[in-house]
Amino acid sequence: EDYSAELSVRMGRVLFVRRKAFSREADRENQLGSFALTLEARDPYEWSAGETVAPWAIDADPSELGVSTSGTVDALPVITLTPAADVTRPAVGDGARTLTYDGVVAAGQVLVFDAVQSRVTLDGADVTPYAVGDFPRIEPGGATLAYSDDDVEMPVVAGEVRFRDRWW
Repeated sequence: EDYSAELSVRMGRVLFVRRKAFSREADRENQLGSFALTLEARDPYEWSAGETVAPWAIDADPSELGVSTSGTVDALPVITLTPAADVTRPAVGDGARTLTYDGVVAAGQVLVFDAVQSRVTLDGADVTPYAVGDFPRIEPGGATLAYSDDDVEMPVVAGEVRFRDRWW
């Protein structure tokens, strides 16, 4: 179940794999040995070895952030939001998909929309059942992410978007 091993086939790109099988043979007479290692990947994509990090100072409702990927497949963002004051029903979308946390995020709490793991966490606790909608994605060529909430007065929210480019 752990697909965290990185296999690099091309410079700057990795596949996340796990060991499926391993065998070893030894020819003691000739002092030779051989082994076979079978790896499998959960998904067929190559991911960039490095992560893109974009800070997002949210001080308007809606607030937008343009991000782009050089990959050939949608990038899956991890969006972190930390409000300076309580916010109700914060949401992030890409124009086609929007994910809303159906609750209140208190000042200083950290809300994470993690499209890679398909999880939403609040201060590390899984609150995915309280999220409605679809995780935003970053399409090849770029996307505009938009933040909104249900509050009349817009509090300042410190945001960050992290993602890795992906290729077929």
